[in-house]
Amino acid sequence: MISKEIHLKYKLSQHVSEYDFNIVDVELPEIELGEFLVKNLYCSTDPFMRSNMSFEGGFFRMEPNAPLYGESIGIVEESKCSDYPVGTYVWHNKGWREYGICKDTTAILKVQPDLDSLDESLIRFATAFSLVGRTSYYSMTNVCNIQQGDVLGIDGATGGVGHLAVQIAISKGAKVYGITSTDEKVSKINELGGIGIKVLPNWPLQKKLKAYNDIGEKFDYYHANVGNDYTLAGLQNLAYGGTLVLCGAMKHYNDATHGPGPNLGAVIYNDATIRGCNFSAKNTTFGNEWNQELQSFFNKTKIKCLSTLTHGLESMPAQFVGHFNGFKDSIGKRLCKI
Repeated sequence: MISKEIHLKYKLSQHVSEYDFNIVDVELPEIELGEFLVKNLYCSTDPFMRSNMSFEGGFFRMEPNAPLYGESIGIVEESKCSDYPVGTYVWHNKGWREYGICKDTTAILKVQPDLDSLDESLIRFATAFSLVGRTSYYSMTNVCNIQQGDVLGIDGATGGVGHLAVQIAISKGAKVYGITSTDEKVSKINELGGIGIKVLPNWPLQKKLKAYNDIGEKFDYYHANVGNDYTLAGLQNLAYGGTLVLCGAMKHYNDATHGPGPNLGAVIYNDATIRGCNFSAKNTTFGNEWNQELQSFFNKTKIKCLSTLTHGLESMPAQFVGHFNGFKDSIGKRLCKI
C-alpha cells in the first residue's frame, strides 16, 4: 500500500517555511502480528513541534527524510492485534501521513465517538485529550489549583491551550481575563465567559504594560503562552503573592537565536512564584488516575473545544507555518482533515 507522508527536508536553523517539507509516497510494509493499520482522519499541528525540528531542544526529535511525529485520530482498516479490531477509532502519534502502522502501547488511546455526529465528536476528542487539552487541564488544576474567586490572566487566550484554560478556570469559579489580538477573538473570549482584552503583538512594551494596567485588577495567576513582552506585562500585573505560570513561548519557538528575557524585578516586589507547566510527568499511561480524571472532566462538562480546520494532507505545512505568521483568523486547536 502507498501512503503519502510529510517529511522534514533537513534540521531547521532558521524560520520555518513551507519549502522545508517534502510530501512523499511511501510503500508501507505488511503489518506484523500485534500491529494494526490506521487510516488517519484528523491530524494536528502544534507550535511546540517547531523546537523538535531544530538541532537543539524539543521533547521528540524529528529527523530529516522520515515521517514526522504528530497527534492524529484515525480508524483501524487492517489488524493483526485482537485488542484493536477493524473499525476501531484510535488516537495516536503517527500523524503527518495518510496511514500509520501502530502497536498496542501506552501512546495509543481508543476513541468511542458519537457516530451520529462523527466529525464533531472526533474533533472534540482530538482537542480535549490532546497535548493542548492535557496541558490546559494540568495547568488550571495542578499548577494553579484555581479556586472560587481567583483572578486569572492568560495570553494567547484563543489558542489551543488558551481557549480551554479560559473555560476550565471559569468552571472552577475564577474571573478570567483573556489577552488576544483581534476584535473577533475578544468577542470569542467573551462568549466563553471570560473578559477579552485586545493587545497587539506589534505594540511596544510600554503600550502593552499600559493595557494590562488599564484592566484595573491584579492577577492571582498569570498563564503565559506567547512570550517575553506578554510574560513581563503579566508579571507586572500580578497581585501580591501571585503566581506566574510559564506554559509556552509561541512567539519565540521560531527564533533562530534566543533573545534577551524580560526583567524579572517584579518577582521581588510582588513576592511572586514562577512555575513551569509540563504535564508529561502525569502522562505515563492513559490508564492512570490523573488521565481518568481528565477524561471524566471533559466528558461531564460543557467545555467548548474550538478548532480551525484545513483540508488535505498537502495543507499541513502551510497550516504549521501559519502558527508563526500571525494566523489571525485561527481559533482553537489546528487540525487537518485528511
